[in-house]
Amino acid sequence: MNPSPNLQVGQASVTGPRSTNEDFHGAIFPEGQMRRFGTLICIADGIGGCSDGRLAAEMTVRTLLNDYYATPMSWSGTHALYQVTSSINSWLFSQGQRKERGLGTTLVATLFRARTLFVLWAGDSRLYRIRQGQLELLTRDHIFGNQELSSLTKAVGMDDRFAPDVLEEPLQVGDRYLLLTDGVWKELKQLTNVAMQSLPPQTLAETLVQTAVADGGSDNATAVVVDVTELPPAEVLDVLREWENMPVVPPPKPGTVFDGFRIIRPIHSSHQGVALLARDEETSQEVVLKFPDLLASSDPVCMERFAREEWAGLRVPHPHVIQVLPQPPGRRRAAYYVMEYLAGNNLKELLDQAVPPGLPVDKVVDWIKQATKGLLALHRKGIIHRDIKPDNLFLTRANRVVWLDLGTVKIDGLSPLSTQFSGQRVVGGTPGFMAPELYQGERGDVSTDLFALGVTAYLLLTGRCPYGQPESHLLPSFHQEPEPLTSLRPDVSPQLAKIIMRCLSMERRERPQDAGELLAWLQDPTLLRSRQFIPLLERNPLRFYQWGFWFFLMMTMLLLLIKC
Repeated sequence: MNPSPNLQVGQASVTGPRSTNEDFHGAIFPEGQMRRFGTLICIADGIGGCSDGRLAAEMTVRTLLNDYYATPMSWSGTHALYQVTSSINSWLFSQGQRKERGLGTTLVATLFRARTLFVLWAGDSRLYRIRQGQLELLTRDHIFGNQELSSLTKAVGMDDRFAPDVLEEPLQVGDRYLLLTDGVWKELKQLTNVAMQSLPPQTLAETLVQTAVADGGSDNATAVVVDVTELPPAEVLDVLREWENMPVVPPPKPGTVFDGFRIIRPIHSSHQGVALLARDEETSQEVVLKFPDLLASSDPVCMERFAREEWAGLRVPHPHVIQVLPQPPGRRRAAYYVMEYLAGNNLKELLDQAVPPGLPVDKVVDWIKQATKGLLALHRKGIIHRDIKPDNLFLTRANRVVWLDLGTVKIDGLSPLSTQFSGQRVVGGTPGFMAPELYQGERGDVSTDLFALGVTAYLLLTGRCPYGQPESHLLPSFHQEPEPLTSLRPDVSPQLAKIIMRCLSMERRERPQDAGELLAWLQDPTLLRSRQFIPLLERNPLRFYQWGFWFFLMMTMLLLLIKC
């Protein structure tokens, strides 16, 4: 999947009435794995009063385009741009000290990475954005005085203390960005009229510079036009950034219409938020809107839970994982997200209604198989659920098992959310379902998810937790072996009991290596054959051949006696 936005770019630069062109622009469109670093597009205008403005502009752009892609991927876009540009500034400043008029250049560097635009600029080259028919200036000029008589206050190479301005903003499909030197924006008399023309990027870039020169421009003119045509799936930090910018509002009342959704009724409420059944007025589809609680929303951890849950539901489109429905840009006016509506019950509710000791074996095996498929899809995306229990497994009326509550997931590359337990900070899960290593402060991994799934299967079959009933303030009794499944449920086959007990092992190496291995074990056709119905040859091959030997010996002796 493409990790970087798809862009269409147009570029144009003309010398104008001057003898040399001191503007310089460039772009890098990386391929393969390097696309994770994004697309870097820069424009620079060498300071005319310096010894060699063209050298400063070209050297700055070329070095930035080259060195940015050698920075660590863990750096944010603005941090990487600043670190590279700061080194360039130091070199230009030191070289400029040897020249009579120094070396300096303006710069606008735009990095299109994932779903975010990162911008660094110094000087009076500009960046504009056209969104939904509106032209907006995103940068501010670093100049002192008016346009007729002004001087730069910031530029690359001007000072040994480099202090550019930076900006981050979310991208939207359909955005158009204009990078312009002052030979365009200052000289073009009708900038808005020209910029708002519905022209392809290359045609518009050429039109901008040609019109600026034709309007009597006395400077070099350079324009770069960038159209955002497609965005990659949102990363969790993109979703979190969007949540930080949205207001938290009280959940709307039944019967009202909110952002195009007609509210029907509340379906769930907790200390963290409220889920409302609603109908999308555009599609007539019944959906669920989940709003954070007004009090809990003051806690950054609560808001990050919502962001993680929304991102995970968008990231893993799988029939056994709750689906979050993407919304068009600009539709949401407040902090909430939209999920598919499921009719049915969670497995905890079914267990509470069951006749002791537990639920039917064949149904539990089917549900655990489906749950394992959903878990495998999550793990392959680098997501650890970390709160596996019957409450978070939902059975629809169509007999489809779906994972719920992705708010505590651990995501590769991000620190996990922590919770308090017995005076210690632990990283997610419900007491009674957590693997022993989680109580020691470990973050959780594939193995801890499979342990919790084993606890869930044991509980559904027996009505009890293998290591004692969960208590919020006590450690489970891991020193005691769980009571054998076949003792509590004689209709559970030895094969099924062995699989579940492997998941419940105190030693990680004894558990399945991943959800795929567990799923393969669950495909065994003998799982639903209880001990009393399994042939002796399968149940105890040694005893089968021992009995067979003695039977054959007795029959042989009997035949000999008859002949005698």
